[in-house]
Amino acid sequence: MKRILVFAGTSEGRTFAEKVLSLGFFVTLSVATEYGKEVVGEKLLCRPVADRLSLRVGRLSVDEMARLAADFDAVVDATHPFAVEVTDNIKKACASVKKPYFRLARSVAVGNSGGNPSDFYEFNTMEEIADFIVRTDAELDDFSRRIFVSTGAKELSPFTRICDFKSRVFVRVLPSAESIRKCEAHGFSKSRIIAMQGPFSAALNEAMFRETGAGILVTKMSGRNGGFCEKIAAAEKCGMTVLALRPPEETDAFSDMDGLLSVILGMKSSL
Repeated sequence: MKRILVFAGTSEGRTFAEKVLSLGFFVTLSVATEYGKEVVGEKLLCRPVADRLSLRVGRLSVDEMARLAADFDAVVDATHPFAVEVTDNIKKACASVKKPYFRLARSVAVGNSGGNPSDFYEFNTMEEIADFIVRTDAELDDFSRRIFVSTGAKELSPFTRICDFKSRVFVRVLPSAESIRKCEAHGFSKSRIIAMQGPFSAALNEAMFRETGAGILVTKMSGRNGGFCEKIAAAEKCGMTVLALRPPEETDAFSDMDGLLSVILGMKSSL
């Protein structure tokens, strides 16, 4: 086996590509956006192994993924744990061209990492989180609590149902023009948009939470590499209520990078 296609949307994807390149493989790294190229790909292009690395940028349909995968010996899906649709599409594409598919899943934190359970709530969807806020606002007769949404720009629509959301809700998103456009399209003003690249330290999270005066944190349970623990630690210091989105359940996925490498090396020796 000589050619590996890696769909990368996380730091794990970059790390895996580095490991495979060091073993003599040729690797194509596929990222969805120019921002992804900057964060994930360009760091690799500076390495001595760059002559065996190619980088492609842009979102792909299932058919486009299939045509791309057809030229490789195996495909590794290292996209974000919450990018469910993308993972489904990569699986379908690999099946259609009969290419080995491997899911490299980030190990995500489960539970509240030692926080007070009475202030930590888990949900399956963003709609459930928004409904919880609307309901508790009414129960407490308090429509002034500020909310810090740290889940990105893709699923902001549910939060527009919150009373006076334009002044109460702060959103932290990637520093890209696309993310800011999505925020503004949902009615968020620039004074409520924080566009920065994470993950963030606990100290920086705490400073942002205190500066915005937020009493509620909305976050994804995205694991240590996604900065989840640092957010929880900061929220505890600030006495915030944490509303956390559970990660999708994944089966037949590798969370151990070395285990996946062993499988791929075994395939290499058999080809």
